[in-house]
Amino acid sequence: MLNEQNGNPGDVDFQRMIKQFRDQDHQEQPYATKANVQITICVRKRPVNKREVKGKDYDCVTCWHPKVIIHDCKLKVDGITKYLDSNAFEFDHSFDEFTSNETVYKYTAQPLIQFVFNECGRATVFAYVSREVALGICNMSHNALWNDL
Repeated sequence: MLNEQNGNPGDVDFQRMIKQFRDQDHQEQPYATKANVQITICVRKRPVNKREVKGKDYDCVTCWHPKVIIHDCKLKVDGITKYLDSNAFEFDHSFDEFTSNETVYKYTAQPLIQFVFNECGRATVFAYVSREVALGICNMSHNALWNDL
């Protein structure tokens, strides 16, 4: 009950294990635009939403650029002992939920716009965008976007 009042729903032990994992030393690389790349794969983590909090879900994804780590909370065969099975996936760019829209734009869409207009190239973006993110992008300063054109 106290855990829920503190805004930490779900299994406290698994949350503690995930926090310990995140507190480890890790090598996060700086963002950089890569030249002469045909395909770029980017991932942006979204925050846990209200519905998930209400359902006692918790954050089990860690972004350490360029990696995204998925934490699978499991029980050993005894049915009691808890452990964390963490799987890392590497992308060209990974952005956590605290990364600004401007930063995401700078390393994803901006190089494409420059390529299209400066080199008469062609570019395509495939994206899945939640409603909340779409609203945030729409609220970005249009001046910043127009400066790139």
